[in-house]
Amino acid sequence: MPFRSRCARLLITVVIANTCVVAGCSTPPFAGHDGGAQDPGRDATADAAEDNVPGEIRVLVHGLVAPVALALFGDHLYFTDDQSGSLDGRIWRVSKAGGTPELLADGQNHVWRLAVDGTHVYWPADGVRRVGVSGGQVEVVDASVQLNWHSQLQMRGDKLFYLHLTNDGTQASGGQLVGLNVEDLSKHAVASTRGAAHVFAPLADGQWAVAEESSSHVQVVQVATDEAPKPLAPKEEGQIQDMVFDGRCLWWTNDVASRVNRVCDLRPGIASTPELVLAAPRVVGLAADERHVYGAAYDDGFIWRAPIAGGAAEVLIRDTQGVNRLRVDERHVYWINQGDGTIKRRLKD
Repeated sequence: MPFRSRCARLLITVVIANTCVVAGCSTPPFAGHDGGAQDPGRDATADAAEDNVPGEIRVLVHGLVAPVALALFGDHLYFTDDQSGSLDGRIWRVSKAGGTPELLADGQNHVWRLAVDGTHVYWPADGVRRVGVSGGQVEVVDASVQLNWHSQLQMRGDKLFYLHLTNDGTQASGGQLVGLNVEDLSKHAVASTRGAAHVFAPLADGQWAVAEESSSHVQVVQVATDEAPKPLAPKEEGQIQDMVFDGRCLWWTNDVASRVNRVCDLRPGIASTPELVLAAPRVVGLAADERHVYGAAYDDGFIWRAPIAGGAAEVLIRDTQGVNRLRVDERHVYWINQGDGTIKRRLKD
């Protein structure tokens, strides 16, 4: 690992005017509690007990320039910061309890999506790339696919799934859902799409929901091996940013149309009219647990949740403008705020 990457992993880093004083070192984001500096080497177990007050928002990381992607695996959060240039994207991890962020990779181009397994972090960039969960050499695991930098990745067991754009990658072209075995790097085509697609979610029994895009509309369809795509909902105007399946219903965000939809009648070809869950501008991220689906409303700066069993959505967390991707575990909601350059968490209840 180059010296620049190692610097962000030092337990104590001297910082003057937000600039690392070690030659050749990039300035790491700051760890903190409620925006304050955290003591170097502070015990994470003691930290975890500090936000047991319901409603208290805790800042885990601040000082980011343009945080975009967020992933959760085990005891760590993985996130990206695009900095200022097209080749200055950085991938970091930090303990869910807070602490000093570790730089895993830098010099990347617009890292907007992440997927994580027990050994690697994956992202779309001139194909599919990965780096170890503790850092190391960046490697290209699939150079033959065409992906946009905002294309989703999904881990399922030992396979990584992503949407390959055929032809020229425009909205008029088609695509393929691809599965990559992360052990031997063999891959297979799972299903085909009729339009360009970047957002998808696994359903039951080897089926997938995909947001197919054209120049004038987007449509949620079901795809499966050796089957033509079948509509799950009517065509709609706008752009779908995220999608999640709760085990019974499929939820998605249309940030241009300022709405969150869900469909529970998932019989392929029926094209059921979606239920409006929430009307809010730019809901850009979704996450689910066993009881609720959560969403991030970028412009209004709040995080909402709605019961999977049915019922009205409620505002759970009020932050400031810029709330973006979010993740949940048993106790907490974690989210990015692009407006103030932070990663935050709060108890769910």
